[in-house]
Amino acid sequence: MNILIIDPTGSIASRAEPLFRARNWTCVTTANRASALSVVVREVPDVILVHGDGPRGEAAHLCQRFKANALTSGIPLIVIEEAP
Repeated sequence: MNILIIDPTGSIASRAEPLFRARNWTCVTTANRASALSVVVREVPDVILVHGDGPRGEAAHLCQRFKANALTSGIPLIVIEEAP
């Protein structure tokens, strides 16, 4: 399984990568939401984890872009928000 983690703060990737790699899954991490679409097209992940940003809306906008694109619309997205 190929997992893409989009994590601008690094707080999710540092916890998730060891769990995925223990299952022999491949992880690619990017901190840059702006270039995430090009990473997805290049890496073709099975699942995308997105670090949410609460009310700012950048993560929601990114997810909308993935779902609107024919190349990425079928890839499951998981948005992870940190507890307040």
